[in-house]
Amino acid sequence: MNIPIADLEHRIKALLLNVGVNAENTEKVTDVYMRASYREVGHHDIHDLLSRIGQIKEKAIKPNPVYKLLTDFGGIQCYDGDNALGELNSYFITEKSMELAELHGIGYCTIRNSNHFLAAAPFVEMADEKGFLTIVMSKSPGGLSLPGVDKNLTGNNPFGYAAGYNDGKLLFDICCAYSSFGKMQAMKDEGQLVPEYWGNDRNGQPSTKPEEILESGLYMPIGEHKGFGIALLVELLSSVLGDGVLLNQELKDSEMKGKYTQSALSIDIKKIMTVDKFKDRVQQMVDILRGIDPKIYIPGQRSIQAKAKIDELGYFQISDDLIGKMDLALSEN
Repeated sequence: MNIPIADLEHRIKALLLNVGVNAENTEKVTDVYMRASYREVGHHDIHDLLSRIGQIKEKAIKPNPVYKLLTDFGGIQCYDGDNALGELNSYFITEKSMELAELHGIGYCTIRNSNHFLAAAPFVEMADEKGFLTIVMSKSPGGLSLPGVDKNLTGNNPFGYAAGYNDGKLLFDICCAYSSFGKMQAMKDEGQLVPEYWGNDRNGQPSTKPEEILESGLYMPIGEHKGFGIALLVELLSSVLGDGVLLNQELKDSEMKGKYTQSALSIDIKKIMTVDKFKDRVQQMVDILRGIDPKIYIPGQRSIQAKAKIDELGYFQISDDLIGKMDLALSEN
């Protein structure tokens, strides 16, 4: 089904308002979902919204947090996210990190007791548009193991960054596993097999069947020990420094319902050089890469093309099934 851009935005806002998200927070969360959906990844976008709506209805997460400041020193702040929407909490810390960077050149802000943030891309893209080089990351529960291990060790701990240049934008958004849950689920739904190094079955053996990896939760880290080390770095920069849930701690151990911790680290580009010069420098870097081999894929290239296509057409292509479920959720009180 072809849904006009404005109509999709209206539906997202209506769904959020319908479950008690206030008007200001609705604007922010809607911005996140629109940015994510423009990328046409097929997961970690509009397809995830209804699960959030359900969690709010079930009172598993809060629609409007009351933030508690835990640490405030120089360019550093740490908050408790009140077990609220991860998209909203991550928006909050991204803005805070930029405010701190304006004062100190670099700003770091983290928030514990949070939930799934959808993806890093919307937040770093927003920061780039405001003249900041920002890294956003999230500690997540479960989702990462190691070859030969039949237990879950830590989360797949995604992170991303963005840097605009004159004719494009670097936009990088990954998790530390070969596949996220959303991508694995999509491949299962499409009846596809995956490379055996993507994950193991419940016995700790490599599997090409997405359903077996989804059942076990034993996803393999990118580059084995290298990806595992990066995941632990995200853990250090989020849940360790932010005093959040560590690795796969349960509620009885952490006393926090929100198992996610997000962090944002921003550099105010204007403190080093003009934003225009920064863009020129990034452009120069990209041109050198393309000069080496024109076929080199520049991170963010596909997302820019997807957004341009949607803007030109004036609509998103969304399944009838999803639209039907959204309409059903809107009809419920």
